[in-house]
Amino acid sequence: MENKFSFYLQQENSLFKGKTLAICYKADQKEIEEYGLTSENILLFIKNKAIDNFIPKKSINYFSEIKKMFHKKDIFLRLQCECLLGMYGDTHCDCESQRFNAIKTISENEGIFIHLPQEAQGWGLHYKLQELELQVSGRNTNGEYIGIKNRDDAQRILIGNKNFNDCRKYGIVIKLLSKLGLAKEHFILIS
Repeated sequence: MENKFSFYLQQENSLFKGKTLAICYKADQKEIEEYGLTSENILLFIKNKAIDNFIPKKSINYFSEIKKMFHKKDIFLRLQCECLLGMYGDTHCDCESQRFNAIKTISENEGIFIHLPQEAQGWGLHYKLQELELQVSGRNTNGEYIGIKNRDDAQRILIGNKNFNDCRKYGIVIKLLSKLGLAKEHFILIS
């Protein structure tokens, strides 16, 4: 599983205010299906003072260093599901303000930010645009006005669910934290 991880020691990250460890986990097709991911890449950002010590090292075993940096410490953790429209300025939802607030908290207190590719409650970006068009403009996929719909009604129209269904699953987070040696640590969930 270690070859499914990529690491990048960011010398300066403008959002996390300084040195940050970026990690990408590449999920396989089975994991994508099992955990309701909308793409294969899960992105993690770690903010911790110990990262400063990585800079002069020639070789780093990231797995052992991550385990040491959080041993017996409270870890601020944010699980952020993808909201690409929010990242590009859509103000219909509060995803982007939640993301910025979580990053600020992690920057000030140290912790882990996990960006999960689960756009639109796991239904994907294609679906999300159709849903938002119904919620904001009241137009269906043919562009016809049928009236502004709430989230539940939009899902009934678009995919036929009688009751709203959020198909996201978070078990992969436990799997990732276990592999990083952090599963038994104490987390403070930022929600």
